[in-house]
Amino acid sequence: MGKYAKGRRIEYKVKNILSKAGWYVWRLAASKPFDLIAIKNGEILIIECKKGSSLTKMEKIKLLEIAKNGGATLILAKYENNSVHFYKILSENRMEEVKVDYFKENDI
Repeated sequence: MGKYAKGRRIEYKVKNILSKAGWYVWRLAASKPFDLIAIKNGEILIIECKKGSSLTKMEKIKLLEIAKNGGATLILAKYENNSVHFYKILSENRMEEVKVDYFKENDI
């Protein structure tokens, strides 16, 4: 399986997890400028999916700016050890892991 197909598969895993938690989720064409956008109860998530790697400093800066301008929360969905781990990106130097239950709550 090629790199594109693996990445798409992870995006669909994340999309399904969030959809089951009540979010409306869309994949963006060519994953530009990010992979997924999700909306629930007036909240917006911008999601970047990675397999085994993390966001570079420049990616964080760019995506945090987009999130700020759109009133969204930036989430890194990282696939490692055969499961998806979610991280809320707080700044270019800070992130905190969040569990799947985080997405089931009404207010984030």
